[in-house]
Amino acid sequence: MLLQTKLSSIKGVGPKKYELLSKMGLNTVEDFLEHYPRRYIDRRHIIGLSEIVNEMTCTVRATVVDIQISSRFGKKEYLKIKTTDGEYFLDVIFFNARYVSGLFKINREYLFYGKISYTQGCFSMTHPDFTSSEKPSELFSSIQPVYSLTDGLTQKDMFKISKEIFKGLILSETLDDYIIKKHQLCSRQQAIEEVHFPTSREGFKVSKYRLIFEEFFLLQLGLIMLKSDIKEKEGNDYQMTPRIKRTLDDFILKLPYEMTGAQKRVYIEILEDLINDKLMNRLVQGDVGSGKTLLAMLAIYFAHLNGYQCALMVPTEILAEQHYESFLKTFQDVDIKIALLTGSTKNDTIKEQIKSGFVDLVIGTHALIQKDVSFKNLGLAITDEQHRFGVNQRQLLSTKGKSPDVLVLTATPIPRTLSLILYGDIDISKVDEMPADRKPIKTSWVPSYKLDRMYDYIKDEIEKGRQCYIVYPLVEESDVLDLKSVTTMFEKLSKSVFSQYKTGMIHGKMKSSEKDKIMKAFEKNEIQILFATTVIEVGINVPNASIMVIEHAERFGLAQLHQLRGRVGRGEYQSYCFLISDANSDITKERLNMMTKSTDGFEIADKDLEIRGPGEVFGLKQHGLPEFKLGDLIKHKKILEDAQEEVKAYYQSDAFKEALVHGSAMLVKVKHLFDQFTL
Repeated sequence: MLLQTKLSSIKGVGPKKYELLSKMGLNTVEDFLEHYPRRYIDRRHIIGLSEIVNEMTCTVRATVVDIQISSRFGKKEYLKIKTTDGEYFLDVIFFNARYVSGLFKINREYLFYGKISYTQGCFSMTHPDFTSSEKPSELFSSIQPVYSLTDGLTQKDMFKISKEIFKGLILSETLDDYIIKKHQLCSRQQAIEEVHFPTSREGFKVSKYRLIFEEFFLLQLGLIMLKSDIKEKEGNDYQMTPRIKRTLDDFILKLPYEMTGAQKRVYIEILEDLINDKLMNRLVQGDVGSGKTLLAMLAIYFAHLNGYQCALMVPTEILAEQHYESFLKTFQDVDIKIALLTGSTKNDTIKEQIKSGFVDLVIGTHALIQKDVSFKNLGLAITDEQHRFGVNQRQLLSTKGKSPDVLVLTATPIPRTLSLILYGDIDISKVDEMPADRKPIKTSWVPSYKLDRMYDYIKDEIEKGRQCYIVYPLVEESDVLDLKSVTTMFEKLSKSVFSQYKTGMIHGKMKSSEKDKIMKAFEKNEIQILFATTVIEVGINVPNASIMVIEHAERFGLAQLHQLRGRVGRGEYQSYCFLISDANSDITKERLNMMTKSTDGFEIADKDLEIRGPGEVFGLKQHGLPEFKLGDLIKHKKILEDAQEEVKAYYQSDAFKEALVHGSAMLVKVKHLFDQFTL
């Protein structure tokens, strides 16, 4: 049986069942084999009736002594089977299942598996699995997998399909012999079979390690190959001549503020990358206000002084316009021709000027990566707010030049473990120091009974000339979720509490032109209080806004709360963030207390990863990378580190060079992963 065999050709899988499997993304044998069980049930361990306690799930052996069919609660019929081990008793109950009575015989011994209940002095088990103790069914003689399902599919269906697939299945290796021998890994055949149908605790442990190691290894091998492919490309010809150094030094001296130690360190790293004869591919992480934009400006100026064009891509038109105005102001005494290119740009002359080389720096949105945009001499490509772009978009911008150097900026601090996966193809720098004059945002956790006091505080700030954001998790009211929505609360509060102020509303369901109009009005202080959803999470810079209110704060991740908080504190005024929540679970308390105590994005990102796990914090798919089927970046950190070390060693080995020359199943698998997710 081939891995690409359609599940529709498997015995027992009809059109309806295949449609349900497809709904879960299971179309081929390979898909099914990598749809690993989420847990297992082991019914083999049998305990005596003397050992059972309330709420216990277990397997017991007992003899049927009586069968009763009764009814209660009106017409609801139930079957009560009285069992004993000779000393203790257990009632086995089935509702609306008269037919089951014919499956039992008096004085015959059976095995029962289910959850124990204790009521009115009697132990009982409702709708248990059961089998004859003389000849137990496979359900009771082996460990059973439990799969994730969709409506219409049962565990029995999945079990049958799995058994059918494994009949005569022979799997080829996806790791080179060199790796398997070095790490004493079991075969892929054993690993897949054992994870679906474990035969022993030790065998399962060894098999799971093998598959997790493989997931981490293959992805990181692909990333290091991508990174090295970039690094092997010949870099642009940048020179740090005495004249260029003097020009840059003079530019820095004229800045209205002094660079922080972190900025100086990362600036040197960027210059060294550019001067190097290999291409730069660097990610710069830093909190809002840490000075990443200045680093981009310095890199752009250096590239410009060396005769190259530059491009800066950002996720929103508003941010593009703000950057455009900021760059014009900063470079007002410098001969750099700057253009703005967004989806709203109607002037085709700009594209001609970019193509001819008349424009030195173009700032824009996704419009920069459209087919009709070309550069004469693109030497430096920069993306800002990187987590809004996938790997493929990042690569598309870099194809706009012969081989431009790449600089990536993000205000979303990413835990080290996760960044090695998400950005395994990039060198990483941290701007982990804030300017001395930057005032930390004061954050408070506010229960709803204190809302009136908070509203009064907001009014006081607005009277001082400041502005405020109020963020909600929903656009409109929901029948399912008992949460406030931005549309309802905008209508309510604009007509009551804040009736004397200018209010506005923005959310993701609005047209782009409508959102831009609202944001421009907010920038000009024509709107004092902006009711919003998370659409304002990135790409918004209004220095006059000093208050951020986040309703139902328990519904947001820590990293997202930190991003939203970063919309204020961008000017000279003391800023405040109010987290509204009445939730009182231990996890909510831990998360919100963390937000009130820390303004360090890296510390918050690590905590977010620890509490919620990588899947929720930073979905891999949105970055153009495959998600892990078994691997967990928190639980399996040691395996991740083992795989990372091996990738580095393997990449330098003769075995890898040989695999490149002669080809291998492992490199085919790596190519398949990256063809699927990044092309």
